[in-house]
Amino acid sequence: MLINKYASKPTYPTRFWVNFNSAWSESTRNSRAIPRIFLGRFIKILSKIAGLCRFTSVLININRSRKISFFFLCFFALVVGCATEAPKKELTLSEQIEVDTKKAQSLSNEFKQRVTFVPLKNAQDFMKNMVSVLLKKREEFQKEKITIEIHDDSDPKLRRFFSFPGTTLSVPISFLKKVEFENELAAALAFEMANIMNRFLAKKVEKQVLLGNRPQLFSKESVFNLTKEDRGDSIRLATNLLDESGYDTRGMASIFKRFSAYYVQETSSDLFQTQVAWMVREAQRAQNEFLPQMKPVVRSGEFIQFKKGLTKVRVHSDE
Repeated sequence: MLINKYASKPTYPTRFWVNFNSAWSESTRNSRAIPRIFLGRFIKILSKIAGLCRFTSVLININRSRKISFFFLCFFALVVGCATEAPKKELTLSEQIEVDTKKAQSLSNEFKQRVTFVPLKNAQDFMKNMVSVLLKKREEFQKEKITIEIHDDSDPKLRRFFSFPGTTLSVPISFLKKVEFENELAAALAFEMANIMNRFLAKKVEKQVLLGNRPQLFSKESVFNLTKEDRGDSIRLATNLLDESGYDTRGMASIFKRFSAYYVQETSSDLFQTQVAWMVREAQRAQNEFLPQMKPVVRSGEFIQFKKGLTKVRVHSDE
């Protein structure tokens, strides 16, 4: 039996290396017998480093049986340790938006090919500024580029808003010509921004790709169709954005009352009125969570000029 005369040394590293030297000297005398003192300690250390706690007892039993060489045990521990999956790094919001934008790029390109855009620079700049105001307290979005497009929605299937990852919104021209209050327009843009922030489109695209399906734009299975839970989450977040930016939060319930066809596409369905009534109630419930504002923005002078610039625009949806 090997006797370690240095066992009384106070420091653990010293004891370990002394044991190592003694064990190695003994093993050179008898190459078939690997000292239990050295191998037992070394296996325990490897098990902790490589996350092999569950295999410790197995390795110790193998050590006792002396059927596997010391070098094989080291190789086995190294392979298992390297195979351990590293924890996934959580993405920042900017990184997540970049990833989502790439995933939805083909869908965005298809949308641009199938839709006719109405170039109205002044109106687009006004809405860009409005979105910036809505996001002024969201520091994580300050560096994101805001893109606002206006599309011709003479085709009924295009009579809705489209929001793509990366702060890209497309607004139907008919809505802009009908809306009469600034807080309603702000509510519509806030609702679409909430959809982006909640990653609804990105998650649906991911799901369709995993299933091997092609994401649909305009069919009944469109990835832009929201579930009841999705709508509720976006209504609450959008109302919060309105309150943070000083817009009248009553605009949220108003857009669902006055422009329900832009949010529930199955207008011929018996559930249409039920869905609209539910969204209005959710918007009113979200509104009641905030204190009344002293001077909320309802209809500013800039908005009136914005509306005047739209009166001269003629599109197919006017016919």
